[in-house]
Amino acid sequence: MSSKSFKDHPVAAYQPKDHQKQRSFIIPTISYDQPTDKKAYHQVQRACGAASHVVVVCGAGISTNAGIPDFRSADGLYNKALPGLSKTLGPEMFDARVLQDREKLLSYGRAMGSLRIASKRTSPTVCHNYIAKLHEHGRLLHCYTQNVDGLQTSNHPQLAGHVLELHGNIHQVQCNQCGQSPDEDPNIIDQLLLKDGYVRCEKCGKRGDAHFLRSVSSLLTLPEGKTGAGSKWNLRSLPPGLLLPKVLHNEGSWEIELDGKLMDELEQMDSVASLLYILGTSIRTDGAAKLIRALAKQVHNNNGIVVYVDRQALRDRKLASYFDLQIQSDLDVWAKDACQSLNNVSVAQLEIV
Repeated sequence: MSSKSFKDHPVAAYQPKDHQKQRSFIIPTISYDQPTDKKAYHQVQRACGAASHVVVVCGAGISTNAGIPDFRSADGLYNKALPGLSKTLGPEMFDARVLQDREKLLSYGRAMGSLRIASKRTSPTVCHNYIAKLHEHGRLLHCYTQNVDGLQTSNHPQLAGHVLELHGNIHQVQCNQCGQSPDEDPNIIDQLLLKDGYVRCEKCGKRGDAHFLRSVSSLLTLPEGKTGAGSKWNLRSLPPGLLLPKVLHNEGSWEIELDGKLMDELEQMDSVASLLYILGTSIRTDGAAKLIRALAKQVHNNNGIVVYVDRQALRDRKLASYFDLQIQSDLDVWAKDACQSLNNVSVAQLEIV
């Protein structure tokens, strides 16, 4: 959507004059806590509630009300030391070099165990449930989540085909050597991670290359004249690997797909969206920023709108031109009203947005 068409859109009901002057630098903002913004806030909720095709990109902010810490806030993971290792700061948690340092690796494992347990003991937030309700109403195209806590699908397995976990999922574990997933009870893995900081892979000794070594060893004998001639070669097997959560580290990359469709195909499917929500993310990673820019361009080309919802103002001014509006609010407070707007919209009102 161009700046020219945006001013005529229902979501543009509230735009301070100074925002209009600096459209490329400041996002027009409605604050839930500001009494003078209440009317505009409810107008926007009604307009967005009529969107028939919605795409969501979300971050750690939608899980904080469930007790899962975010990353960059004062109480977030990046401002705390990892458990058992005070000299290691939070930002190193998703640094691939942590896996090369034994002490840091053990701390990383304990932190992952703690997060796995915490996310199992809590429940999805109102915001998670709102995204599920979008799907229930047939409005959700895709939800791209940067979260690794698995909360979006934990109580809503029907969303699995619509939720793309960009950075992985701490509940999906695989061996760092053989690549296989374990058969052990996930709760046992949690406790071992929390206690020891690591879990050895029980399948490594059973994998194909071990079978190959045994087969070769059975055929080889020491040459005549050598000590122990006629004896079998004693081929040493590799040590077992470690079971680690399948999450993306800062220096890593992987081919992202959902139901066999690659990212380019998913983005093309989302080009029909009339509303793009960016929820609870500071958009500080290059991958997230690139995705949001691509989706925003497509939504605008479809005469749709892009709405950013978070308690904090967007810090990256370079992204401001991709957004049409920000709603500053607690995510669950906003999501509760958004759910109500969905329920109040009749079929005849769809396609307004």
